[in-house]
Amino acid sequence: MPAKHVTVRSFGVVASISAVIYACGSSGDPSVFPANTPDIEEAGTGGPPGAFAVDADTAPGTACKKLTCDDAKANCGPIGDGCGGIVDCGTCTDGKTCGGGGTPSQCGIPACTKLTCADLGQNCGAAGDGCGGTIASCGTCGAGEFCGGGGASKCGTNLGGADGGADGGVVCTPITCADVGANCGPVADGCGNLIQCGTCNAAAGETCGGAGVPSQCGKACVPLTACPAGLNCGPIADGCGGIVSCGTTCPTGQICGGGGVANVCGNNGGPPCTGLCQQQTTCPGGGTTSISGTVFAPNGTLPIYGALVYVPNGAVNAFTPGVTCEQCGGASGNALVTATTGPDGKFFLANVPVSSTDPGKVNDIPVVIQLGRWRKQFTVQTTACGNTLVAAGQSSLPRNQSEGDIPLTAIVTGNVDALECVFRKIGIDDSEFTNPSGTGRIRLYQDNGAVISKVSLSCSSDGSTCNSIGDACGPKKNRGTCVGSGIGTPPATDLYNTQAELDKYDMTIFACRGSEANKPVSARTNLLNYANKGGRVYATHFSYVWLYNKFSTTVPNPPPWGAAGAPFPWATTADWTPANGAQWTTATASLDTSFPKGVAFAQWLNQPSVGGLLAPLPATMPPYVPAPQISIAEARHDVDDPVFSGGQGWLRTTAGVTPNVASVQHYTFNTDITKPPAQQCGRVLYSDFHVTANSATQDAVFPSECNSNAMSAQEKVLAFMLFDLASCINTVPQPPPPTCTPKTCAAQGIECGQAGDGCGNVITCPDCTGGMTCGGGGVPSKCGAPNCTPKVCAPNQCGKIADGCGSSLDCPPCAPGQVCGAGGANMCGVGTCNATSCPTPAAGSACGPVGDSCGGLNTCACPPGMPCVNGKCGAPPCTPRTCEQAGAQCGDVADGCGGITHCPPCLAPQTCGGGGTANVCGGIVVN
Repeated sequence: MPAKHVTVRSFGVVASISAVIYACGSSGDPSVFPANTPDIEEAGTGGPPGAFAVDADTAPGTACKKLTCDDAKANCGPIGDGCGGIVDCGTCTDGKTCGGGGTPSQCGIPACTKLTCADLGQNCGAAGDGCGGTIASCGTCGAGEFCGGGGASKCGTNLGGADGGADGGVVCTPITCADVGANCGPVADGCGNLIQCGTCNAAAGETCGGAGVPSQCGKACVPLTACPAGLNCGPIADGCGGIVSCGTTCPTGQICGGGGVANVCGNNGGPPCTGLCQQQTTCPGGGTTSISGTVFAPNGTLPIYGALVYVPNGAVNAFTPGVTCEQCGGASGNALVTATTGPDGKFFLANVPVSSTDPGKVNDIPVVIQLGRWRKQFTVQTTACGNTLVAAGQSSLPRNQSEGDIPLTAIVTGNVDALECVFRKIGIDDSEFTNPSGTGRIRLYQDNGAVISKVSLSCSSDGSTCNSIGDACGPKKNRGTCVGSGIGTPPATDLYNTQAELDKYDMTIFACRGSEANKPVSARTNLLNYANKGGRVYATHFSYVWLYNKFSTTVPNPPPWGAAGAPFPWATTADWTPANGAQWTTATASLDTSFPKGVAFAQWLNQPSVGGLLAPLPATMPPYVPAPQISIAEARHDVDDPVFSGGQGWLRTTAGVTPNVASVQHYTFNTDITKPPAQQCGRVLYSDFHVTANSATQDAVFPSECNSNAMSAQEKVLAFMLFDLASCINTVPQPPPPTCTPKTCAAQGIECGQAGDGCGNVITCPDCTGGMTCGGGGVPSKCGAPNCTPKVCAPNQCGKIADGCGSSLDCPPCAPGQVCGAGGANMCGVGTCNATSCPTPAAGSACGPVGDSCGGLNTCACPPGMPCVNGKCGAPPCTPRTCEQAGAQCGDVADGCGGITHCPPCLAPQTCGGGGTANVCGGIVVN
């Protein structure tokens, strides 16, 4: 089996963005790296070390499981199903309302404590119990007394004077809660009775008189409303049982508390937030400022897999010319946020800087697309908490040097495989194809294929044409000798016979010449050294002469590559059998999807914009069964299947499928193969079939040998492999991610309510007991009760009065012949009892059986269509939840009061619930 090396991949959603820079990797497409796929990459693939969600690393997505009413513990109103849909959980009956009992999406009514006659200060007649019921009788009056004669619903004689009312007494008009500005507890009605003015929100730490104003709800604890200076992330306690948010995201590479300071973004001593980092912003509801798009080949049609897309936070340096050992993780420019494209070429950069025209700020945000030494740079303008979509032309790899960087590539042309034409079809401009003496990025050397230009041959005496430099012209040699003029494309030997010439290039391509032509040990050693330094080599068909263990010259003992008798190192990666001579006009090749890049290759060919598979991929998790297949032309059997340790097979023919032979058609290995994977930085790619079939290109002048036909399946295979060949090899070891040690309630000296743990999370501290509330004693986050001095009865004051602290007190009864309230509010005097009537029906007015203050009952109604709940008209108050309160980023969620709250949609390619968490955007962020 091939040797394996572990490639670290972190999984996440849009939530975090890694500062680790990967120029090779995968998208978060769940079919590329499913949850059950081992995080191991076969050696030789240079496979994806990371995946993208909002960063260079991405978690595999899962299907969104819809919530039911039972899951949400809901029995009324609509709820969101967590995947962008709505479920109706029913309606309420029996006077109940959705959320009316204080539990969101559950039918109920508020709790109600029934009043007693003593509570009401009545000693006669019937009364309402304050909860919509009645008290049949609070007692009967003695001889000479009548109910109401001693005050509202009290026994008395009601002895009036000459200045009395029409009935000979003085009328006492009860006062209301509004008259005295009360909103809690009982208050006296001025006629010897009490009226209840409501209760306070104990959950919010309120008590009656708690803020120092009698009979008004308040709390002695003043909550913190803004995050203190110096803190920039996570929640903190507000001191009264609630929390205050100091921010929801940190810059790339930092976490909340990561620098050792609670609620401060840090990265364990890494660089501070400077430059574009300071233009990143926190968005409400878990949103983000983003840039998205698709990376294409220079032709603008083929999507590019594994490209690194990032926003630099510094200068992007030019590449060092010549072959270089460059591993993944070395992208220039101090990447602020990163993403890696998937098989469809899509990317999603989250938490990008916001464009700003303010002094000292940047309005045109830089973006870099890089794949090995392919690189393009451009700018976009972003909108806070919005997405900027990059146009296809802007996100295509460069066609020429004016648009960006193109790997410097040497092509050795062969008569039967015009590989240079594939470079042309992927979109590279013709101006970039030159002789080695030119300045183009694609430079041709001739074996027996096409040329950029030819030397003009003529006889020295008369200028007539001739065939070979130095030959005598004419039978009598009187026309001079054959001489050449002009610059022609040099022979391939100029490239591989000189180490310095090879080392100029990033990639070297060997096309098929149509026959076996073994190479000298010196040339083979030059190419071996070149690849070991980080060079990329592609050989096709008869170009196996660069890989197997046969030479045109004698191998010295010991050979340049090892001990005496050691075979050529590359020959050990496969079982070479070119002597069998088998070849086929057409063949069916199966794709190996047992490793991550093999899966990505299959999914790339499965893209509608690419095509090439004989049948669509099955709707199953990889490795795919049956194996995906493509049709190839002009294939040979030069390598047996399987490949050996260090190599990775991509395409193979198999027994039972035409041509019914097991052979390797396409494989790769990383170099130096004698070193561990972490020290390898070159790559070799071999294909045992012609990429451009039916070629005959000897001495053709480029681009006359190329056609304008659509790309064939095997040309698309080469396109994918050329970009993979250019990509980086291994991941440079990265420092460990920042960590944060959460703090407990006790460690922070917090006794009650909610608090932050210093790492961006909310913790709940114990509830207060014994009538105390969080911060109620005036000390933040400590249990306590507010100080409140109760009132005392004034001279001649009578009946029940509120003490201003949520309770009541009984003032002395009036002298015989006097009525409480006849002398003013709660003051003794003489008078009669006038029965009260029902209030005008309105929301909040009393309803049902209501005492008339003189011992009788009124039956009071509500406005049409309005229910009577707990003795009050109208449905109980229910405050709808926001998306943030419901913990939702997307889709529809129940508002807890029988309605629906619509949360924002996810930005493509994420879906609502796609990461497996209901109402949270997830799945992937790039594809």
